[in-house]
Amino acid sequence: MRPARDPSTAASPWAMSRPHRLCLVAGEASGDLHGADLLLALRAQLPDLEVFGIGGQRLREAGMETVADAAEVATVGLLEGAGRLRALVRAYRELSRRIRQNPPDLCVLIDFPEFNLRLARRAKRAGV
Repeated sequence: MRPARDPSTAASPWAMSRPHRLCLVAGEASGDLHGADLLLALRAQLPDLEVFGIGGQRLREAGMETVADAAEVATVGLLEGAGRLRALVRAYRELSRRIRQNPPDLCVLIDFPEFNLRLARRAKRAGV
């Protein structure tokens, strides 16, 4: 059996010397909480981490640059979704633009499947 590789020496985006970039989308309150915990843990290891995406107060407090507030884009039903369609489209376009122009090393997409599955396809096309 081969010995396990040391992750600090592995050839990965996280082992590079440039600032690390992360796109994080949490469209619901529970995702905001879990995303903030993840971001704080990552920042302890990667203090230069640049993070952008969609989140709430906790992710902003953890240092994420929000393209849109989760409360503006979160939907419960069809009627509520129709009322927030403009904010959803604006957020999707802005995240897509950022992913295309300056791809992050990683996208973490929490909950919010209607939005995140579409964004995941966009990120994959950008090589993320």
